[in-house]
Amino acid sequence: MVINVSVYSKKIESLKKNFNILGIDANKILDKYKNTFFENTSLSKKESFISLMRLNPSISLKEYLDSKTNLSHFKDKRSNIEYAIDLVLGWLSEDTIISHLREKNITCDLNGRDRYREFLSPEFISAQPDIKIKTNERYRTLEIMNDWNDYWIRSDKLDLRDNKFLKLSNEQSLFLGIAPMSSKGIFLDFSEKLDFVERYNPAYGKKSYTLNGIKNKLLNLVTCISNLKNYIYESKK
Repeated sequence: MVINVSVYSKKIESLKKNFNILGIDANKILDKYKNTFFENTSLSKKESFISLMRLNPSISLKEYLDSKTNLSHFKDKRSNIEYAIDLVLGWLSEDTIISHLREKNITCDLNGRDRYREFLSPEFISAQPDIKIKTNERYRTLEIMNDWNDYWIRSDKLDLRDNKFLKLSNEQSLFLGIAPMSSKGIFLDFSEKLDFVERYNPAYGKKSYTLNGIKNKLLNLVTCISNLKNYIYESKK
């Protein structure tokens, strides 16, 4: 199981920077998984997450991940363990956003089967948005997307897989894009008309939807998250 140490070290540093920007204690996030174990194993989720963030998983964890993450349609060109690390980084990023929003008295929780923090088999993997937020008398779904290595700035585009874009559009979801390395972000409302264009994406090996000119749309991350919070507050009036 191969890990591109250079790439994934930068991703992990980005997550740590995200913790710092939002003033969240990483240990408190990890403690949420204390005394919890992956289904039908003795593998501690907390210790597994820590070892993956150190890029030093145990043999038993490697074997488990190899049995759960050999999913070519979902992992693209990543190795099994790289795909697993990306999932864990995404989970911890979602937990960080939820913790931050709750501190601001915003009612929110994890959404969909992903909330159980298990490595799912293909039939249970969906494009369901990550978080549900109570706005007024109803809930809106919120998708969190992380740009760990400033791809959005380098390429001037933001790509969504076709099934993800269609799900967000159909559910009229909210979207928070986070680029921790540059301390930038973007907040989108999929109930509005957005300028995504359909294209073939060689990185995915399939169709995607792209928002071009993203550099001019990115804001300071703190401002971006404030815009999300203000939107939620206004929706409650």
